[in-house]
Amino acid sequence: MIEIKHRTTNATLLTLDCTNLTGANLARADLIDGGQDARGYRFWAWCRTDGALILRGGCREWIGADAARTHYSAAYAGDGNCAECLARIEAIVAVATTRGWL
Repeated sequence: MIEIKHRTTNATLLTLDCTNLTGANLARADLIDGGQDARGYRFWAWCRTDGALILRGGCREWIGADAARTHYSAAYAGDGNCAECLARIEAIVAVATTRGWL
C-alpha cells in the first residue's frame, strides 16, 4: 500500500493499494521532481514530518543531500553520470531551500 501524506498537516492525500504510481494524481503532495537522468532514473524528494529532506534517485534513497552527494563522489562505481546526478540533487536542494524545507 502507498500512502502519501501532507507534510505539515499529516492529512492523507492519496492511498493506493498497489506499488505502482502510474496515473496517480500527486498534485499537492509536496514533492520535488528533480527530473530523469540519461539512464531513465527519476530523481525526487520530499520533506519528512520531522523536517528531514528525503531524496530518491532510481532505487536509492538518502536522508539529506549530503548522503546523496556522498553516493556520487569519486568512489562512485555505478553507470550514471556523476555530474548529471549531482546537478539533479543540487536542483532539488535549491527548490527545497526556496520552499523553506532547509
